[in-house]
Formats: sequence, structure tokens, C-alpha cells
Amino acid sequence: MMEGNNNANTVVPVTASTRLISALIDYIPMMMFMMIGNTIGMASFFESFPMHDIINSQYMGEEESLNMMKNLFSSMTGMLVPLSICMALSYIYFLSKDLFGGRSPGKRLQKLQLVRLDGSPVSYPRMILRNLFIVIWPVEIIMYLANSGQRLRDIACKTTVVAAAEEKRQPLDKQKIIISMLIISVFCTLLGILYYWSMTYLLEWYVNIMETVLQQSSVYAY
Repeated sequence: MMEGNNNANTVVPVTASTRLISALIDYIPMMMFMMIGNTIGMASFFESFPMHDIINSQYMGEEESLNMMKNLFSSMTGMLVPLSICMALSYIYFLSKDLFGGRSPGKRLQKLQLVRLDGSPVSYPRMILRNLFIVIWPVEIIMYLANSGQRLRDIACKTTVVAAAEEKRQPLDKQKIIISMLIISVFCTLLGILYYWSMTYLLEWYVNIMETVLQQSSVYAY
């Protein structure tokens, strides 16, 4: 139990199991975005890469192997476009899920609410910062299991999740919500672009390495 003073109200966090169900519900839209991105990406890959011809081929020389590898990584680069877009959308959703009164979809279904330790409303920047801890989700899971549902994000941001009540209802500031959504959208878009560029560069670097290796092996063969 955790206590704080705010108009003589006592803040009592909910059970770990209730929070777990709420978290799982909140992760569903994020996973759906990623599944859509993977599905579109894989469809694009199999449409552009001649997998059937390669399986049925009996022998490929070094030049054919190099061309096959280039086609492979070119097709993989095409996969990155839907993956990057859906990744950006999933993070936009996740970072903004608590902005509407401190109640994400999972919290609303479980009748929960995010508040500060003293029961006061959580600011919008603090909500966003709290959700950014998803990047270290393994640590979050360990903290969740070891600390009865109190995760690292709550400890760092001095927040907790309580049963929703009328006296704890957080008023909606539409202007701040719009500004927060714009900031999140720009940040996640840049994140998606960075992911696309970095993965594209990695694939190109790998193709260049393999091309260099094959060229050197041809020289030594002579």
C-alpha cells in the first residue's frame, strides 16, 4: 500500500494481475500494427524476389550468386518501408495512449487510472516520458515481477495506477493533447525514418562485403 495526501484522499494501487491485464490490452493495437507491417512487407518480398526460381535452380556460379544476393537484399529493403511506417504508427499509439485523462484503452476497460503518487493528475510530458520506458521492456518485466506490479516507469516518474474514481478524474486540455500528439508524431516519424535508413545502410554494407569477398576469391582462384 502506498499513501499520499491530496484533499485527504488515500492512493491505493491496484493489484499486479489487474495491471497485467490492462497492459496486455494496451499492447494489442501495437502488435496489430506490427503484424500488418510484417504481412505487407512479406507479401512485397515474395512478389519481388524469385524464390521459386532459386529453389529449382541446380547450380549458380559466383556471379549468379552475387546477383541473387543483391536481389535478395533489394527485396528486403522493400520490406522496410511498410515495417518502418507501421513501427512509427505503433509507437505513436503507445506513447499517446494515456493522454486522454490518464486512461489508456486497457485502463478504461479495467476501470483504472494513472495518477501521481499523491493522487494528483499526471502532466502530459510525464505521461509521454513514462511510456518511453517501453524501449527497455525486459527491465520493465523484471521490475513488474519483482515489485508487485510497480514498474520502473512508475518509480522513475513517481506515478501509480489506481482504481478510477470521479474525484480523481483528470480534465482534458485539448490544446495540450494536440501539441503532445504532434510532438509524438514527429518523434516517431523520425524514429521510423532512422530505422529505415540504418537497416538499408546495413543491408548495402553487407552486400558490398560479400561482393568484395567474392571478387577476392575469384582473384585467388586464378
